[in-house]
Amino acid sequence: MELPTSAEVPVSRAVSAPPNLRTFSEKPVKEVMDMNKQAVEILPSIMSVINNLTIEDIKKEENQLRMSVWDFGGQHVFYTTHQIFLSNKAVYLLVLNLALMLHEQIATLKQAADGSIQRDTTAPKTAIEFVDYWLNSIHTIAVQSGTDECPCVILVGTHRDQVLDQDFVKDFEQEVKSAIKKHPYWQHVYQLFFAVDNTANVDPQLEELRDAIVKQTYWEREVPLKWLLLEEKIEKWKSETGDRREMPYIELESVLKFSQNEDVGMSREEVIACLKYYCDMGDITFFDDDGLRGLVILDPQWLVDAFKCIITVAAPDCIGIPKQSLMILESKAELNDEALDVIWKPGSEFGK
Repeated sequence: MELPTSAEVPVSRAVSAPPNLRTFSEKPVKEVMDMNKQAVEILPSIMSVINNLTIEDIKKEENQLRMSVWDFGGQHVFYTTHQIFLSNKAVYLLVLNLALMLHEQIATLKQAADGSIQRDTTAPKTAIEFVDYWLNSIHTIAVQSGTDECPCVILVGTHRDQVLDQDFVKDFEQEVKSAIKKHPYWQHVYQLFFAVDNTANVDPQLEELRDAIVKQTYWEREVPLKWLLLEEKIEKWKSETGDRREMPYIELESVLKFSQNEDVGMSREEVIACLKYYCDMGDITFFDDDGLRGLVILDPQWLVDAFKCIITVAAPDCIGIPKQSLMILESKAELNDEALDVIWKPGSEFGK
C-alpha cells in the first residue's frame, strides 16, 4: 500500500552533483591541487561549449519545463490523507484499467486493528465508483479554493495491449463519459481520452498525452520576482550548515525574517500568498490555518512518510501503545499524544 509519493521529473536534461562531493576544507591539500589542475585543463573545453551556444539554444533551455509528479495510492485507507495534497493548480491523470469492466465488483482489502486482512466494506465497490470519488474530490478542492481555476482531469486507459477489439476502447470511453457528464465535476474532464500501451517501445497515444499535459495553461504563469528571491533565501539557509541540508521544514517566523531583507521586502500577507502558491504547485506543504501555519514543510515526501508510519502500523496492541489510547484509537479512530509517542518513538525519523 502506498501513500502519494512525489518526484521531480525533468522534461529537459538536468545536471546534478555527484553524491560523494565534499567541501574543499575536507580534502587533503594535494587532492585540492590535483582538482585545480584538472579544472584548468578542462576550462578550454567548457569555454568552447559556451562560445558555441546560440541564442536558439538558450531560448530552448529557458522553455524547458520541470514538473512535480505525485502518485496517489488507490487504497481506500489512504483517502483521508489525499485532501492534503490535492491542488487546484494541478493537472490530474485519472487512470483506468481497460481490461476490467467498469461495473465489475472490486475486492478492496484493509488491515484491521489486530493485524488481520479484511474486506473493506466502506470503499467504492466498482471502477466507476472510484472515478466518481476522485472527480468529486478534485471538484471539491477547486470549489473550496474560492477561485475561478478549473483543474484539468485527463482520463487515461491502460493495458490497451490486453484489449483485442479496438472498438471496445471507444465503447469504454463512452460508458465512462456517460456516467460522469451529468455531474458538476464534468467541467474538469479533458475532452480527449487516451488509451495507452506501456509494453510498446513507441506509443503515439503517450506522445499525445504528453502534449495534452504541456498545453495546459499553468506553465506560462508569471510570479513576482520577490517570490523567487525569498525561495533563494530559504535554499541558502538550508545550505549554510550540513545539519540543515536535510531539514524537511522551517518555521514561518524564519521565513518572515528572510522576507524583511532589503532585496526581498515582502509583507506578511505577501509571504503567506507566496507560500500558498508554492504549496498549490506541489513544491512545499503549507497550511494557512490556526495552529498549523507556524511550520512550512519544505519536503512534502517527509510528511507523506510521517503519515505512512501511522496508517500502515501493524497490530497497534503489539507495539506498546497504552491500553486506554488503544481503546480510543479503535472506538473513535483518534490518535492521542501517547499513541503517537509510541509510533514516532525516539530514535526514529519522526521521534523527539
